[in-house]
Amino acid sequence: MTYRVSLGLLCALLSLGCNLTGPNHFNPKKTQYNLMKSAVSNHNRQIGPYCCSGKTLTIKNQDNEPIGYIHLAKKSKAYPKLEVLVSGISSTLQPQPEIINSKLIIAADKAHKKEYTVNVGCVSYLFHHLKANFTTDKSQQVYFTGLPSHLMVDVKIKPCNKV
Repeated sequence: MTYRVSLGLLCALLSLGCNLTGPNHFNPKKTQYNLMKSAVSNHNRQIGPYCCSGKTLTIKNQDNEPIGYIHLAKKSKAYPKLEVLVSGISSTLQPQPEIINSKLIIAADKAHKKEYTVNVGCVSYLFHHLKANFTTDKSQQVYFTGLPSHLMVDVKIKPCNKV
């Protein structure tokens, strides 16, 4: 029988002085995601700090522990702004840091911009290659129709202590 135990739990159980905040502990397992393909539907359940509807992507470190989240709320009608909720660890100096929340707002009429960067806690998100459907009303206001069909995100961790 094989058991999978995180490094943090192993250190706690064995009372070892492990350096859980070393340079590699918080490195993301993957550094690039296609958000629309990698995120999972919430299906009325909590995923990290986000609940109920929409899609959430969990960013994990090498030990498979969450270090950040990206959430897109489900939209059923046309809307002028896409709100991307993001979360990230608050410190690379603590073994179990808090999660800090923030958001990125992309206006439909500005969605042609190539890149969007959001820094939250110690996590930096670079969103790019947005593909979505749009509509325009009589006054030429541009709206998103549904969630984007494609949105890439690059993830980086930078040393910090935001406590």
